[in-house]
Amino acid sequence: MPSLHRLIGACYRKTDALLRPVLFRREKSLVLRRYPALKPVMEAFEARYVRVEYGAHDLSLMERIQRQMTDKDEFVYGTTPWHTFLKIADALNVQPEDVFIEPGCGTGHLCFLMNQIYGVEAIGIETIANFIQTAKTLQKELAEAPHHLLSDKLRFYNLDFFTSDFSRGTIFYVAGTCFPDDYRERLYQKIAREAPEGARLITLTHAIEHPAFALHDQVAGVFSWGRDKALIYTKHKKG
Repeated sequence: MPSLHRLIGACYRKTDALLRPVLFRREKSLVLRRYPALKPVMEAFEARYVRVEYGAHDLSLMERIQRQMTDKDEFVYGTTPWHTFLKIADALNVQPEDVFIEPGCGTGHLCFLMNQIYGVEAIGIETIANFIQTAKTLQKELAEAPHHLLSDKLRFYNLDFFTSDFSRGTIFYVAGTCFPDDYRERLYQKIAREAPEGARLITLTHAIEHPAFALHDQVAGVFSWGRDKALIYTKHKKG
């Protein structure tokens, strides 16, 4: 049986490695048509996570196995494609003074996107250490020649969400589709307590029933797990 599992795993990785570049090429074309300045950022992520044997899903799983975290649903890997998040961002009325915080940022690509397109401060918080290390490396490389991308307002932290400071955040993106109900509710409560009035909270799949948040808009899109909806809430009172 173990040999069968290895064979199935090898077949999956081979298929995934072949499909990833094809799918990303299409996505890159869609995004760069609107924002050609994102080309060096997307190509940097492509080199690290797409045109490689082990993609982001594999790297996340390997670290979770090593750290004995595979039984915790809150650490299951999923991703929001670049072009899908652009649709969501269009509905946010992003301002230069906004601070974007993503608890569970994964590879950090959405933080790069928000920082480079809108010029806002973007903060990614992630439990998987490999993702944070790579994001910081890419940030450093992209700041050097020939790109010289300004990213002084881009920060990544390998921390537990619940020990992080959310008091400056004005836009929160929580891709909590796989989060257990109690985990998700704790996170919403923390944002309700700490975020300023008027902050926007985007969540996927599950509606928020906390009294501090009012539904403002929703955006349908395609995610790594299929079609889903992003729900955009505004914090309207003290949590």
